[in-house]
Amino acid sequence: MAAKAKPDVVEIGYGENITVDVGLMNLKTGEFETQGLPFYMDARFLNFEVLEYPGGNSDGSWLVSFNPPSIQAKSGEDIPLKSQVTISLTAPKDPKNTVQSGILKIRLKDIQAMGNLWWPTNEWKSSKLLWFISAAFLLKFGKYSGTVDNTMEQIIEILVKVKPYHNVRFEALPLIQFNPGQIASIPISVQNLGNYNDTYGFRIVGDYGRSTISDPVSISLKPGEKKDTFIGVAVSPNVLDTGTIHTIKVEAYSIDQPNITIAQRTVYLETKGLYISELGVAGILLFGIIAIVFVAFFLHRRRKILIKSRKKPEKPWEVSGKKQYLEKLKKKDRKKYNTVLNEMKDEYKSSILSYNSYRRTMLKEARKKSLNRFTGIFKRYDHNEKVKTKKLEKKKQQISDISKAEEIKNKELKIESPLKEEQIESVIDKSAEMEKQRREQAIIKIQKAQGKQRRKFGKFNY
Repeated sequence: MAAKAKPDVVEIGYGENITVDVGLMNLKTGEFETQGLPFYMDARFLNFEVLEYPGGNSDGSWLVSFNPPSIQAKSGEDIPLKSQVTISLTAPKDPKNTVQSGILKIRLKDIQAMGNLWWPTNEWKSSKLLWFISAAFLLKFGKYSGTVDNTMEQIIEILVKVKPYHNVRFEALPLIQFNPGQIASIPISVQNLGNYNDTYGFRIVGDYGRSTISDPVSISLKPGEKKDTFIGVAVSPNVLDTGTIHTIKVEAYSIDQPNITIAQRTVYLETKGLYISELGVAGILLFGIIAIVFVAFFLHRRRKILIKSRKKPEKPWEVSGKKQYLEKLKKKDRKKYNTVLNEMKDEYKSSILSYNSYRRTMLKEARKKSLNRFTGIFKRYDHNEKVKTKKLEKKKQQISDISKAEEIKNKELKIESPLKEEQIESVIDKSAEMEKQRREQAIIKIQKAQGKQRRKFGKFNY
């Protein structure tokens, strides 16, 4: 017999438990031994205890229990010399204290209490004398009568494979503020809570409108290791944002199991401010330049118009002649000086009112002339279009009259065929030729009249 486990290779994951049988196995049959007490024993105990856990058990992740923890063999009863072991595994509190595959060692302690080895039991009634002479006396078994042997130990080894455990903790900054149109990165702190080296990927969940969110870069971590990765954010270019809170949902997964989400977090960001693109700046500058040119042109034209108008009235009391007069009058007659000065001021106020009214009238007339010139372009265009339309209608009328005349003529001659297009074109050409001759005759008449006038003026030697 030997101490063995069945099975001796097991696989377990965090939060799981498995059951294994351990005990004394018959190596020939491969089954656990079943027997009672041999004739030379009074008592026998098999005790089971854990000698070594896979990777240690400082965090109490391993829990191993025996059912029963101790076996007592009895005389006359055949009982299996085995115990059922339940192995449980939980995730450690500290992710750095990972639990990986290893050997679970169980110690089997065999305690045996010997009986009366000098005189045989009932099984040896017929040969008690033979036993006494050969075994008890010659082989010296008798001296072990009533002794207890607790030094017999055997080690049972079970290979425990720990399943990969994928877990991650990742955290982002509480709240970040961005300007509209800004491109930036949001840092995310990632820690491996699993029990093996792992590579984590991330995906952004949801639709974020005009904003562009890029998935964080995948990151490889040892158990308990902590690093940073980043989310790329391109905020939508709203012209004016008074303050909007956006939520970004990020999922983490192991590249070994891409379809299983192992953690999820929500990242918050705020957009606030004024956004002006490069094209917008160029448009504003162009608009500003056009506005400045327009204002400058308006002021220049206004100044040009006002220069043509009369000069602004001068203050009478500052004119050299009247100023001297007032100084002399001030010394002679103070009362008369005040009266004359007030009259000058009233006269100046009246002149200023008249001058301002004249300026407004000039500017109003100038604006009216500009408006008339501007609208005149459209009027001339409308007039030309009307003339062209009348000419076209006149030609159509002529063609219609000729066509009617031809129809009447054909009816009289009993001709059924209508007027041909070649005939209509010839009629149009004839009418155009006649119009040209009339214009040439009119030009000749005008030239003759001008010649007569020059001859008349020549008589007076101009």
